[in-house]
Amino acid sequence: LADLKCDLHLEGESVLRELSRRKRIDLFFFYKESLTNIIRHSGASKVSTQLIANNREILLRITDNGHGITDSSPPEVPPSLKRRARLLGAQVFLESPADGGITILLKLKDRKFRLF
Repeated sequence: LADLKCDLHLEGESVLRELSRRKRIDLFFFYKESLTNIIRHSGASKVSTQLIANNREILLRITDNGHGITDSSPPEVPPSLKRRARLLGAQVFLESPADGGITILLKLKDRKFRLF
């Protein structure tokens, strides 16, 4: 990420500490895989990350300003991210912001996925 401008916003750090070690590691690997895809494929110059955790859910939103995914409409989640989300027991979505780029959204819900 040395050549990218990066912004990170974190809410609910105490909730994240309550996650099992395995869930924290899987969440980190999902984030790492997302950044790897952005670096390799997006042509982005900026990445913005929001990680918001509360007692009901955890949301990870990663947005870049690259050229987006042009080979499918709506954009299809890459297999590597689908696999990582499945390991977490989470849902993953892609959004195409109006100003370009792509947004990766990962949602983990407490009740359904027994995070804590």
